[in-house]
Amino acid sequence: FGSSLGSRLPRGPTKNPSEWAGCLAMWLLSQILNSFCCGRMHDDSPASNSRARAVQIMIGNDAEKAIEKAGLLAAELEADDEQDSSEVSPGGAPRRMKTEAAHHAPVTSSVSPRSHDLSEIEADDFRRQVEKLESLVQGLQKECRKYPKSGRTNLSWVGRRYFAALPAELPAGSSWAFRWQRWFRGRLTYWKDKQSFLKQGTPKGSVSLLSIVRVTWGEDCPEEVMVTSMEDGQRQNLVLIFDMKDDAKEWCNVLMAVRGMFQVRKC
Repeated sequence: FGSSLGSRLPRGPTKNPSEWAGCLAMWLLSQILNSFCCGRMHDDSPASNSRARAVQIMIGNDAEKAIEKAGLLAAELEADDEQDSSEVSPGGAPRRMKTEAAHHAPVTSSVSPRSHDLSEIEADDFRRQVEKLESLVQGLQKECRKYPKSGRTNLSWVGRRYFAALPAELPAGSSWAFRWQRWFRGRLTYWKDKQSFLKQGTPKGSVSLLSIVRVTWGEDCPEEVMVTSMEDGQRQNLVLIFDMKDDAKEWCNVLMAVRGMFQVRKC
């Protein structure tokens, strides 16, 4: 009988003090009953009654102590569980640290600064692009000979012209973005000579930089560069003749680089 009572002790930790106390009391009772059974104490003598009374007092005292001990143990377990749940969140991150970070975080405006930061980055990007482009177009300022718009023939007359790239007048504005847009609408322009260019005279003609679809240089005619454009549905070829092979090749590379910048970054 005592063994069956002792087998009812909890197999794992529990937080209920009454459960701990009940189990301990049952265990004490089983031990005492075992001792009575082993000693064959079945008589009703005064000595036996005194022993039984002493056993009841002992069981009562031990049960009170067991209840008190079980209450302390359950309180410790409860405190440990509360500490673990407050320090660790379900995701594994410290929950207390999150609360403190939120408490000490500086008060910020409800408007996100992202748009402002992006505008600064965009402006700096435009600045770098415009500076690179304006440095490139300096290489297009060159004097050379040009065939007429009708093309290269045996009877064609070749005249000297001065070439340069100019930005459009609109849109107005001093920002780097507006400067880029003006270059995006710029034109490859040519004048009678360099003096006419410096005096801002009336140009002889021009081609939109965006309309240029091909720039050709070859070893068969190393002093020539052909600029093919498509504007207003009309295909046009400008054939330029430079004094030296290296000048022609360099000018061709510069114009292709300028056109490439417009293709990479749209307006």
